[in-house]
Amino acid sequence: MQPGDELFRFCVSSKLKNISVIHFSILLVDRIFTEEERFNRNCRGGGSKNKQVLDPNKLGLVKKLVFDFYNVSPAERNLVWTKCIKAIDEKLRRPLKAC
Repeated sequence: MQPGDELFRFCVSSKLKNISVIHFSILLVDRIFTEEERFNRNCRGGGSKNKQVLDPNKLGLVKKLVFDFYNVSPAERNLVWTKCIKAIDEKLRRPLKAC
């Protein structure tokens, strides 16, 4: 990803808006995954509706960007990412609800 890339510009502009790391992760999922890729899916797969898992490579990119753009200590990364996953899954369950 280079400074001229659309995704890079999106990340920088989102960060400048002082949104939370969790909200940033949701916005990235909406940006990186198509609507079809998000439909009937979640971050871990399974659940009561037996949903499919999101593409792990793209989800890995979301995680990388979250920690590239937000200063999260190594000790807190697992906790922060777990909160991001929960929020992403909630947004995927209720796609029309504003985040």
